[in-house]
Amino acid sequence: MYDFYFGSQQEINNDEEKYLLSIKRMLPKWMNSIPDTEFIAINEVSKKVEKKNPVFVETGLGASSIVLLFNVIKNNVSKSFYIEVEEFLKTKFRSVKKIDDSYKNNFDKDIFFSYFNNELQIKADLKMENLEDLKHRFDAWIIS
Repeated sequence: MYDFYFGSQQEINNDEEKYLLSIKRMLPKWMNSIPDTEFIAINEVSKKVEKKNPVFVETGLGASSIVLLFNVIKNNVSKSFYIEVEEFLKTKFRSVKKIDDSYKNNFDKDIFFSYFNNELQIKADLKMENLEDLKHRFDAWIIS
């Protein structure tokens, strides 16, 4: 239906800002609420982080998510969120115990997973979503 061309890989690498702004401007207004200057500033700050494995926590879904995701994919250094959180908790607290609840034991029996099985499998094959990570979506820990 639509055909968008953002440039070759080389052109994107040479001008990341232009590429990111072109994606940002395609978002609906409610997802594109930050100014372009702030968007570029988030990109610059995320590139300058010197920590070996930084953790960025995104609280919404919008233009800033695109910048952070772009830099994570480009640098390819992130772990799954639940692993990052558990490792962080273990460095700060004496006892960290994952809560075993009924949701994680039974979520895959929901009709959603059988109905959308083909779509979920394609996403898993494309590395867009890992089916094994779904059980960690609502992880919770008891800490002391």
